[in-house]
Order: sequence, then C-alpha cells, then structure tokens
Amino acid sequence: MRIRKRTAIAIAAGLVLPAATLASASAGANAGDPNLLANPGFESGLTGWSNIGTNNSAYSQSTSTHSGQTALGHGKKGQWSVNTVQTLTGLSKGTYTLSAWIKNDGVTSAGLQAYSCGDSSQSLDLPKSAQWTRVTLSVSVLSPSCTVGIWSNSQQGRLYADDFSFTRVTPGSGGAMAVGGDITYRRLNAAAGAQYADSAGNKKDVLDVLAPRASTWPASASTTSRAPS
Repeated sequence: MRIRKRTAIAIAAGLVLPAATLASASAGANAGDPNLLANPGFESGLTGWSNIGTNNSAYSQSTSTHSGQTALGHGKKGQWSVNTVQTLTGLSKGTYTLSAWIKNDGVTSAGLQAYSCGDSSQSLDLPKSAQWTRVTLSVSVLSPSCTVGIWSNSQQGRLYADDFSFTRVTPGSGGAMAVGGDITYRRLNAAAGAQYADSAGNKKDVLDVLAPRASTWPASASTTSRAPS
C-alpha cells in the first residue's frame, strides 16, 4: 500500500536542489550529524530496507549509481506501485532531514515519504530528471519511531535512488503548533541549515521555540534564525 499525504506543509517543506548548488546547503544541515539509516547506499543490497507493494518492482542494481557499486531501482514491465522504506526507533522528538540522490527516468509519480512519526504523513513529489538530483524533505518527529523511504507508482520508466540520509537538524523535544500557526517556511529554512534560538540565545528546535507562545503568535512570539556559517 502506498502511503501518501500531500499536505501544504509537507510539499512546502521539501527541497529539490540540483547537484551543482547542493554543497553549501547540505553541509550546513548535516555537518556533524550522524546518518541514522542503515545501508543508505544499498551497497549491501536491500539489507535494512523493506519493499511494500508490487513484487519484483524494487531491487538493488548496478546499471545506474550515484556513488559506489549499487543503488536502488524501481520499475518493471506493466503497472507497479511500491514503497522502499526503513523504520527507525529510539528517536528523540525534533526536526529531521530525509534526503536522497535520485534519477527519475520517466516514472509517472514518485516521492520521498515519512510516516508513523507521531505527526501527519509527509511526502515530497520527485521531479523527472535524466541527471542525478538531490532531494530533501523536512520531517517532524514526535514519537520514538519513524518510517522513511521512497515510493513510486507507474507503468513506464525507471526510478533510481542512492545515498539516502536521515539526520537530526536541531535538538529539542519538538511539539505541535496551534491550528493556524504557519511554520512552513521555518521548516524549509531548517532543512537548508538555518539554526533557531529562543530570546535568551539558546539553540532549540523551531517547534520548541514557537509552541509556548502559539496562542499569542504573531503579536508577542519571536524567534532568531541564523544561517550556517
């Protein structure tokens, strides 16, 4: 079963960055942060990952890779729908970044995804591209576990994916904003490497900064964001 929820927040929080412009943004977001995924480049086949959907439509392959010897491939003759996912446990609440290098060779629909994270399901539609392109989805985690990965649904083309990462952007306990609190651009900034602090200068998760004053936003709430150096 393909799990998708295209909310405005999920789409606005995603970043699609061409290879030539990626280095500074990814370095700011992920510098020093460990990649929490097992076998992110599929060098050990599908170890650590689960395929859910059409049989034999997701596999490790060596025809097209971003780095190393193997990468993930989606596609087969006829219609297929498949998710390749990994469930992480022992997570702290906060904002995380899911990223991957992808090459979408004519697949009708595909996306990064995160679900069962204690927040609403989050998804980012993937562009069609003949070149390897890095895509990034900002993920709100409010529970100890989260399932992340990539999905595709098509009857033509091939989707390739490699060098996944799932890293924590900012420390903190996370938290939900009151209905009507617009944090889409803050999540996008955090995914690109911005850091957030409260009025005392303490570095915190963006949701932790805003949540205590959600009822009075925007009159009295304030945040300080700092771009990565």
